Amino acid sequence: GRARRGGPERRVLVFAGQGSQWIGMGRQLLAEEPVFRSQVELCDALVREQTGWSLLAELLAPEERSRLFASEVAQPTLFTVQIGLAALLAAWGVRPDAVIGQSAGEVAAAYVAGALTLEDAVRVIVLRGRILQGASGCGKMTWVALSRVAAARAIAGREAEVAIAAVNDPGSVLLSGGPALAEVLAELTARGVVHRAMPTVDFASHGPLMDPFAAALVRAIGTVSPGPTAVPMYSTVTGARIAGEELDAAYWGRNVREPVELARAVARSFADGHRLYVEIGPHPVALASLSQCLAAEGEGRAIATLRRDGDPRRELLTTLGEVWAHGGEVDFAALHPAGGRVVALP
Repeated sequence: GRARRGGPERRVLVFAGQGSQWIGMGRQLLAEEPVFRSQVELCDALVREQTGWSLLAELLAPEERSRLFASEVAQPTLFTVQIGLAALLAAWGVRPDAVIGQSAGEVAAAYVAGALTLEDAVRVIVLRGRILQGASGCGKMTWVALSRVAAARAIAGREAEVAIAAVNDPGSVLLSGGPALAEVLAELTARGVVHRAMPTVDFASHGPLMDPFAAALVRAIGTVSPGPTAVPMYSTVTGARIAGEELDAAYWGRNVREPVELARAVARSFADGHRLYVEIGPHPVALASLSQCLAAEGEGRAIATLRRDGDPRRELLTTLGEVWAHGGEVDFAALHPAGGRVVALP
């Protein structure tokens, strides 16, 4: 691999939302990395207690029996893989200076930041996935190559039916809605605006069609006891840094209903001095947006952890190399417990 020397640079772990899952994710790490497996086993016990099904079984299920693309399974499973990766990186000395979570990824971010206990985080993500499973088929989401301002003009007068669901970078948005969304897209096609459907989500998330589901989630969560963050967390609901205590049931309802403000969260964290952004997940889905956000700021770098069907250890070692090259600490003794010797390169 290749890494650019610099730093030390403050790093942000970014936990993306639903859509990065793939059949076979995490299996090699389960077999080879005890830290990762231990975290999965903890989550498996909690999820099994709340749902009756097993995370481990879902991760290991063959394609013909896999349920990884159903929200009720995808969201808890992605959460588990994400926090397992974060735990493994932490064991190797790579700890975040801040965290950001995109949509469902905010639950993992809240846990890694220390604002939610593992028990509360698992309960929130299980309920979130279960309730949004009921939204399946309720509208659609589409990526559109328009700025926020231009997108707002395109949907003007139809805001009760179509919403800007996410602003992940300065040059594009996600739109969500029901039948009226097709009318907007037809108008955009006539103008030559590029757009494409989002096949990984089969409902109109972060828009008006989510009102009853957001309300149901708030009721289902009831009481949750968030605390102050031990690591700074930048909210993609507010676009700003939050203290942690505000991550109550009402917040998680907003997390489902309101637009994802990833671009604003990145801009705010960048203004606070962060320059290296590491997407934590089984496959990069936010990496391009992160890179565009940083390009708009003029500097910074975004890197991934794992990729679909790749060699996870090689990819994680590449991530470590990037972090180290940017001035971050790596615990080489933990990475190579048998020891070794340092040699000079010619």
